Formats: sequence, structure tokens, C-alpha cells
Amino acid sequence: MKKPSFTLLLIVLSLLVTASALVGWLGIPGTGGAANVAASAGKVSIPIADLNDGKAHFYSYKGQAGKITFFVIKGKDGTLRAAFDACDVCYKEKKGYEQKGDQMICKNCNMAFPVTKIGTVNGGCNPSPLKTTQNGATLEIASSDLEGGAHYFR
Repeated sequence: MKKPSFTLLLIVLSLLVTASALVGWLGIPGTGGAANVAASAGKVSIPIADLNDGKAHFYSYKGQAGKITFFVIKGKDGTLRAAFDACDVCYKEKKGYEQKGDQMICKNCNMAFPVTKIGTVNGGCNPSPLKTTQNGATLEIASSDLEGGAHYFR
């Protein structure tokens, strides 16, 4: 049996690296990257049906000064909660949060925040709340509210 050539291995490895980079850059939902969203009529709309799994869903909005990231999660109490993927303390590190069970964890300082407190507690290392409204089957976030958190991402 013939051994694969070194060139073929390099091509396959290059394709895998390129595909991984594209997935992260495009923000394809379910792949760990933030899904890209855009405003229409001054608001971002997210289908509530996409948020019913109890998992944090991360989004990227192209603001006037650059990318603004946020997450939405439905708690066990059924409440949809939204926050910027940043806080007042650690935002300069640009690491954001990750979900572990019923808590959101700061990737910089490892502080844990219960999902039931997301969007209600402000300050310190708590995820900075983001105002939302429900309109039928969609969760809406005003683009002006997203722009209000742009300083976290500069």
C-alpha cells in the first residue's frame, strides 16, 4: 500500500484550517461562533423558537463603531434574558462569557453568574444587561440599545 504524499497531507490540513476559520468568522449557529444579526427598522429580531433549549445563544451585531456581541438565554423559569458579552470590569480583555450548566462564567476572571440573574443585576463582573421586548414569536432588541454598549468592544 502506497503512503500518502506529504503534499496531500498539507492540502488536507490546509483545507481543515480554512474551513474552521470560515465557520468562526461566519458565525454559523451551533458551531460555537456568534451568529451574525442585523437591524431592520431599528431593531434586531431573534425567533424565540431558537432560544427554547436553555443554552446561551451568542450573536454579533455590526455597530457603527464595530462588532458588538451579546447573548440570549432562556432560564429554567422560562424568562428570556439578554446581556452584552462583556462586563464593566473585564471587558478590556475581550474574552466574554461561556455557559456551564445554569451559570454564565466570565472567561477572564472565572466568576460565575446564575442564569436567573442575567439581565437583572448590573455592575462589577456581571454580564451587562441588554433590554429586550417580546413581539409575538420574536425577541427584539433596539439597535440603539446595542449601540449603547459599543464601548465594551472598542
